Amino acid sequence: MSSDSSINPGDLIAFSTDDKFGALIRFGQRVFGRSKNWRYNHIAVVEELLPGDAYIIQAVRTIDRVLLSSYGETPHVVIPFPGDPANREDVTAFAKAMLGMKYGVFTVVMRALNYLSPSFVRITGERKGRMDCSVFGARAWEHGAFIFPPTTDVWEQAPCDLVDAYYEEAA
Repeated sequence: MSSDSSINPGDLIAFSTDDKFGALIRFGQRVFGRSKNWRYNHIAVVEELLPGDAYIIQAVRTIDRVLLSSYGETPHVVIPFPGDPANREDVTAFAKAMLGMKYGVFTVVMRALNYLSPSFVRITGERKGRMDCSVFGARAWEHGAFIFPPTTDVWEQAPCDLVDAYYEEAA
């Protein structure tokens, strides 16, 4: 588990949860060779620091706000916001604006279909306002004026992709 002393609002936290849905995500990431960090299956946005804790915003069943400590000893890494630190407030403003929105199951299904399809076929579709955890984290960073590389589609980001690209030490 990483040290949480260096987290800041706007950072992402990647978790390796042990629930059934997390196991399914890890399986897909590993089988389809997505990443050296396939163990990380959940992303949350750091919203507010507290003494010895932090509030995070995450997409689970809905986009909700919980304490980082609610994850107990769940293995995780902090992915520092790679954009201008002055824009961290915009990252958290987007995350807060999404509170209460429903989880994007359709987004996950579309990503799974793309994993199974030949690379020249792209299946797309999303439902307005619905995101899975990694799309939620990537879009929050976009709202903080972080520009992803031109080859990156934030609607195709899996949790492991964000860990691979922005947290080198997790490997």
